[in-house]
Amino acid sequence: ADQTGNGAEVPIEFDSEVFDQNDDYNHSNYTFTAPVTGRYLFAGAVTASGMAADSASTGFVKIVASNRAARHTFDTGSSANAAGGGAFASIIDMDAADTCLIKFSISGVGGDTADIKGDGTLLNTYFSGQLVA
Repeated sequence: ADQTGNGAEVPIEFDSEVFDQNDDYNHSNYTFTAPVTGRYLFAGAVTASGMAADSASTGFVKIVASNRAARHTFDTGSSANAAGGGAFASIIDMDAADTCLIKFSISGVGGDTADIKGDGTLLNTYFSGQLVA
């Protein structure tokens, strides 16, 4: 998926699953819904390519949940048409039926576009969510 816009946050389209034991993830809107109240661990990684090198570029992966959000800095790479990426993890408190969405933003890079990389067999962009307490 292409991400465009000067710092605009767009949902990452996680459109395939390895497993979803409780059917808590919605493929049509890329949203995880908490089945019960508790603390949830969200973790994953994002790999992007097609970015122009720019020392002023900034990228973020943001976990956006109903009660709060967590933002993680994204490595935008260091050469023309660079590939960059980064891992993320946060524990977020959620109430039953609260939602969580993973978003991506980048600015200061060429036309502020990037291609999010991933497929069903090579997990270079992925996330997981699980109840931990």
